[in-house]
Amino acid sequence: LKGGSIVDQNGTVLFASGPAMLDLANPPVGGYFYKPPTHGSGNFTLDYDAVVADGNSGATKSFAGSSTINILPVTDAPHDAAGSYQTSSGTAYATYTIYATYDDNDGSENHFFLVALPVGVPPPFGWEVADPAVVTAAGMNGLATPVYMVPASDTGSATFLLDMQRYSSGDLIFKAGSIESSTIGTGSEDYKFSSEVNVASPGAGPFS
Repeated sequence: LKGGSIVDQNGTVLFASGPAMLDLANPPVGGYFYKPPTHGSGNFTLDYDAVVADGNSGATKSFAGSSTINILPVTDAPHDAAGSYQTSSGTAYATYTIYATYDDNDGSENHFFLVALPVGVPPPFGWEVADPAVVTAAGMNGLATPVYMVPASDTGSATFLLDMQRYSSGDLIFKAGSIESSTIGTGSEDYKFSSEVNVASPGAGPFS
């Protein structure tokens, strides 16, 4: 077994990765199941050497082979999203930091935030409006301002400076998002999102 483990119907590990002996004549209740490695996807190979015994004569015959098990990628939903801000005295700028916990960090997922700014506040340079399909999947369509897609850092956060001089109303609203990279563009994208978070606004600058 090259990666993963053999478990029973309750998920109890019977044999871990490596060589193991399975008694197919007396399997556990429900049979044997393959459990891939945590966050694992793609093709996994099961090599086997089987021995078949005749129930009457006791004669045996051996044969070898292999099977490939394809595990489809599943996106893990980010969680524990939160945010805060700090103002700069004598300026109209506020520094926002938003973050979330992403459990799958083996490089197979894209991690990001969907962010709607307070009314009147311009987006930082380089920000791009999110794909409407992703915004709809997140349930964030219909907000008062556009929704931007902001990449998450390796630590699951994003920090940005907002010019609050033209602030009119509302809070900063965001959701953390993730998707298995291999599903992008396949028509079977599996986006997952955190709960929606409202980060209170300091109001219009300049700040004292």
